[in-house]
Amino acid sequence: MATVVKPKAPEVNFEIAHGDTLEYAFSWSDSDGVALPLSAYTALMQLKLTKESATSEVEITHLTGVTLTDAKPNISFTVSATDINSLTINTPYFYDLQLTSAGGVITTILTGTIVPVQDVSRP
Repeated sequence: MATVVKPKAPEVNFEIAHGDTLEYAFSWSDSDGVALPLSAYTALMQLKLTKESATSEVEITHLTGVTLTDAKPNISFTVSATDINSLTINTPYFYDLQLTSAGGVITTILTGTIVPVQDVSRP
């Protein structure tokens, strides 16, 4: 019988051209490698200037940019070009992605930084 493994959230850092769309997909699986069914979960991802900040510069949820499904990859998120464009170039923004089960259990599934860098091409 497979068990749900809740290790420390992996850190994934992104550099993204200012004004580009950031898209990322991955899976949260049980100890047998089977994707956990996540369609009943909710999600919250916030970008902040410091980890301690009470203010989010960007916030996305399961309703506004995070997709949770029951098959691999069962987690994906999109930070829109408009949101990336609202951030300051060469400034690291800290983020984490938290999932909440129907029973109210909160799990931080991913953490890291997003750094917008200067682009060359502009529309």
